[in-house]
Amino acid sequence: MVHYSDMTPDIRKVVKIELLNRDINRKKLSELTGLSPEHISRLMNGSSGFVPEGWQKIFDAVGLELVVQAKKISAKD
Repeated sequence: MVHYSDMTPDIRKVVKIELLNRDINRKKLSELTGLSPEHISRLMNGSSGFVPEGWQKIFDAVGLELVVQAKKISAKD
């Protein structure tokens, strides 16, 4: 589990490792997400991806933080 308030290089690294583990390339990720390959590249390379400022203010106000962790996959998935 990774705790961060924005899309830091560490979070990007975890996502990239997970994509490799699942054999998902950027083209496939584009199909899965509906995002263009170019948008995915920008997100993965760090040129954007911060938690929107409004949400971050809400998180801060109520003492929450963004958490990234693998989903539990049920036997039927």
